[in-house]
Amino acid sequence: MNRFLGFSATVFVFVAVTISPGNAQARSVLDMPTAHKAVSGNLAEVLRFVSEQYRVPVIGELLFPVPTNLAIESGEDSAIGVLSKLIPQISGYEYEVIAGHILHVYEHDVVSAKGSPLNIQVKHFTMPPTLSDFKLTLPAALNSARKGLPTRGLVISGFPSTDMEKKKLEPRDFSDVSGRELLILAAEDAPDFYSLIVLSDKSCRSDACFDYANEHWFWGPLKGSLSADPIYIQSPRP
Repeated sequence: MNRFLGFSATVFVFVAVTISPGNAQARSVLDMPTAHKAVSGNLAEVLRFVSEQYRVPVIGELLFPVPTNLAIESGEDSAIGVLSKLIPQISGYEYEVIAGHILHVYEHDVVSAKGSPLNIQVKHFTMPPTLSDFKLTLPAALNSARKGLPTRGLVISGFPSTDMEKKKLEPRDFSDVSGRELLILAAEDAPDFYSLIVLSDKSCRSDACFDYANEHWFWGPLKGSLSADPIYIQSPRP
């Protein structure tokens, strides 16, 4: 899927182009074979594995119920190779490569869903100095924008990440930018994290649905080791 991602910034123009798996730019990072162990789990867990195993940023937009009982056999493969084996196992999901090294995996209806926090437009956003600050600031900015409130003086909740605190971002001001575009910008600046969000319903725009997405927004640093802890995804409250 080819898309143009554009927004205004202080002195900045950003164009994200979908790159096919065979493109030479993508091959340099994503087509490099690496020996890997077998992995199984739900889609969020497998995407985390791909991100950590290959040290590439993964942005995932998932929809409940998230596909489960997925399995990738051990072997020697590239990040693109693993995804090419994974995607046929699940229905309704696609992936694209952005800027040659960012993997965007999404349920195809979610990217245009009004209920997705990542489609919320923020009138003004200042990129914070670290990935840890960004992990805390972005959800708060989207929540304020959703309610028509200014994004300055945000009320932030959550816990900082020591590892993500070490990864620096270039402080810049952006105008009229979506949550998804900000994630891509951060991954361009510091390609050392994964971000996986689960929506309870693609069309729901209530506080409960937004809270569910925030509670099921999984972030992590890429530090050269594989996580073993499960990612729990709860059923939405009736």
